[in-house]
Amino acid sequence: MNFTSGVQRVAHLDVAATREAAAEQGVAVYELPSSGITDYVAFFDWIRAHVPLSPPIRRAGSWDALKDSLWQGLFDLKPSRIVFIWPNVDAMLPADDRDTALFILGDVAANLANAAFTQGHPKVFTILAGPLRVS
Repeated sequence: MNFTSGVQRVAHLDVAATREAAAEQGVAVYELPSSGITDYVAFFDWIRAHVPLSPPIRRAGSWDALKDSLWQGLFDLKPSRIVFIWPNVDAMLPADDRDTALFILGDVAANLANAAFTQGHPKVFTILAGPLRVS
C-alpha cells in the first residue's frame, strides 16, 4: 500500500489490511472507531485521548487550536509517516463538521509535507476516510 499525504476518501476501507501494511512499512497508525464519532465533540474527544497534541487542548471548540496542536504533536513524533484510519467518516454529522474535520486534517497533512514548515524534515500524513455513503 502506498501512503501519500492528504485526505483520501475511499469507497471500501479494509482496516485490517491497512493496519498490517502500515506496520510492515513502519507507519504510525491512529484508528478512529467505526462508531461513536458522530459529532465534532466526539471527534475532538477522540483526538485529545489518542493523538499527541502540543500544546494539549482541553475541550472541543476551536478548530484552529486543534489544527495547530495536532500539527505540532504529529511533527514531534519520531515516525516520518503517519496514517489516520477513519472507517466511518460519514457517521459524523452535520456534514459541515465532518467536512471541516477533513479539511483540518488535510491542511495538517499539507503543512507536514512542506519542507519549509518542517525545517527540512517533512512527514507523510495520510488520512484514509471511508466508506463513502451512497444515497
